[in-house]
Amino acid sequence: MRPDPQRVMQTALKTLEEVAAGLSDAQEISRLRGVQSLLSILQREWDTCASTRLAGISRYTDIVRRGSLLVTGERHERLTRVLVETGRNASDFRISSLEMSLDHLRAAVIDLQSWLEDSEGAQERALLEAVWRAEYEDAKSEDRNHFFW
Repeated sequence: MRPDPQRVMQTALKTLEEVAAGLSDAQEISRLRGVQSLLSILQREWDTCASTRLAGISRYTDIVRRGSLLVTGERHERLTRVLVETGRNASDFRISSLEMSLDHLRAAVIDLQSWLEDSEGAQERALLEAVWRAEYEDAKSEDRNHFFW
């Protein structure tokens, strides 16, 4: 039977706390506190890491799909390739695969965003606002303002 990752992390945190209590060297204590911080972050994100990435993939896929309908030529082909690749990997729920899909979609959205910012139509403006909302949601779900990041 495989141990529950949450329980393993909690046990490791407790063990590190006990080890740190027995140390007197400030540098060693600091190093252990750093490892404890990492484990705490992992523990906090454990249950939500896949779902937040899937939500981001869904948001960005919608934007890229909508954008591909507005553009032509090489940009349309690039966006379409990203959509096809994302669809091909849709059933792969490994975090590394989800991260890769999300990275490709983010790059496509950046490409699309540069075009949208130079466009003046109502559909383009609405899509640009959707990009901003998606980027805001993305930033909230991956809060890099945490003290450790």
